[in-house]
Amino acid sequence: MRAQPWVDPRRIILVGWSRGGFLSVEYAARHPGDIAGAVNFSGGWWPGRGSSAEENSGLLAAAGKSRGMAAEL
Repeated sequence: MRAQPWVDPRRIILVGWSRGGFLSVEYAARHPGDIAGAVNFSGGWWPGRGSSAEENSGLLAAAGKSRGMAAEL
């Protein structure tokens, strides 16, 4: 999207639901200069898929500390 002439790269916000929401927050934490924000609609890695609730909480907490801009709704 950054390459499009109609996109302001300073105002890109990632939004996702379920696993996509979790990944939007993770991306924001790992690449804080690339996007303006992230919104997670009920996202996470669920038990039975190789991760646990504790891991979700830890990863989301760490992501939230990166710039204070990620929120889980």
